[in-house]
Amino acid sequence: MIKATALLAITLTGSTLMTGCKTTEANYKAAYELAKNKGTSEGVDADVYDAIEKEKQPQPQMVNGDSIPMRREYVSVATGDKVPAGRKLEYNIAVGQFKQIFNARMMCQRLIGMGYQDACVLKTAGQEYIVIAAATDDRGALKEMYEKVKGEKGLSLKAPYPYVLTPTNK
Repeated sequence: MIKATALLAITLTGSTLMTGCKTTEANYKAAYELAKNKGTSEGVDADVYDAIEKEKQPQPQMVNGDSIPMRREYVSVATGDKVPAGRKLEYNIAVGQFKQIFNARMMCQRLIGMGYQDACVLKTAGQEYIVIAAATDDRGALKEMYEKVKGEKGLSLKAPYPYVLTPTNK
């Protein structure tokens, strides 16, 4: 009798727990709203926060009569990475951004294997890693370089990539 009662109690508890944890659209929406609200600081107005987020997105600029998305950001060479000899960090074609350097380095190695010898990894002030496919200090050559990377069939790039990253001082 005790075994039967214990088994019944365990079964009822288990079924209650299983039915109480169902994922619903309301739960997803509540979790999304909570995560969205955590993204804004308590002391920052939502409009200011949205303006800051918009500033992070590449903005179109005219280069040789064509519009190319560009973004200015503080970057440095990632620890342990080398910038190819003689390369200036004036105009960098960004093709990916990662939170973990391992993933960024894997993409960089893939680019080098595809013939992008200037490929490297740059680190942002926010501790993220941007993968650069190509770079130049010649604004005149930028359009051609950008179009080549953009049209590369071996890369499956998602918006906002590729874009041109121009470094800025802190």
